[in-house]
Amino acid sequence: MPTGVQHVSYAGDTHIFIKGVGLLESAQSHTVIMKSASFNNVEFTAPALSEDDAFNSQTVLGVLAYRLPGLKDLLNVDWDLINQYQTVTFEI
Repeated sequence: MPTGVQHVSYAGDTHIFIKGVGLLESAQSHTVIMKSASFNNVEFTAPALSEDDAFNSQTVLGVLAYRLPGLKDLLNVDWDLINQYQTVTFEI
């Protein structure tokens, strides 16, 4: 089982690769959903894949490239709320 990326910035911009089977040919047709126990397992729809993400993806080989959003953008909240947390873990 993949363990994922261990440490990223709250500001985002970390590049990750999501592996899967049966991905659609167009990388930008996919939606990334993130959830965290820190936020009552609410599911957040992450921003759409960028053109760079689509270019770096290899969907035929089962790999989707994605640049993680910042927590402020993902949660649509002020930094005051985010700064209350020392660690936040997400499932994608």
